[in-house]
Amino acid sequence: MPSLRDPQYAERLERMRQWGIAEHARQQAEFQDQAAEVEAQRSAPTTVQRVVEQPRASRLRPAGEPLSISWLAPETLLLLELGEPLTYVHAAA
Repeated sequence: MPSLRDPQYAERLERMRQWGIAEHARQQAEFQDQAAEVEAQRSAPTTVQRVVEQPRASRLRPAGEPLSISWLAPETLLLLELGEPLTYVHAAA
């Protein structure tokens, strides 16, 4: 293991320490810049964007037509009402 008495080792160690200090200062400055940017966004007046109207989806069942459940047999409706498992309902339909 190199010794601190070795001038080259001590020089490399000092360069690494200086690099670490400079890197820490750079990261702190970057963090402060980001914090200032967030604070500026918070304090800036907000603009409300208008909601874009979406086109209405076409109806699968035209208005006035009976619901599909009205075509089920009374026995099937009774099974649905009783809460029977859907396998029996499918079999009854």
